[in-house]
Amino acid sequence: MITAKTYIKINKKFVEFHDFNGKVQDPDYIEGAIELAVNGFAIIDRSMWDYVDQLWAYLTEGVVCVARGEDFKTFFPDQPIEMSFATQGDDVIMAVTVHETVRVVIDRSEFISEMKNFAIDFFEDLKNKGDKFHANSNFYLNKLRSI
Repeated sequence: MITAKTYIKINKKFVEFHDFNGKVQDPDYIEGAIELAVNGFAIIDRSMWDYVDQLWAYLTEGVVCVARGEDFKTFFPDQPIEMSFATQGDDVIMAVTVHETVRVVIDRSEFISEMKNFAIDFFEDLKNKGDKFHANSNFYLNKLRSI
């Protein structure tokens, strides 16, 4: 089971993204965080905050790769945090490296389904935050809906 929550950083505080109704301060660099846990084990937390819209874009690319049976590796947008998804049979090994590497294993179809849904929720909500976000959101929504 995967759980995910997205936050936007407002005045040095984290506000749940889906509850935020204010104006996004800098639409090109949306500071925030994702809390991502697999079977109750945290793999990404708020201490790893970054540009949350770009991070969801990277996660989307990773889900697309895994859906094609390919491995995926990237760094966070503005931090030296490495994230990778390795396909191994019917499983995906998710790994995040900050000072040390944390790995979890999850069923590949569950990974694709749940991560896809979380990403769709994020980009649908981002579209509601202003016209500036429509093109990018639609780009990633189309990728997600194609898998």
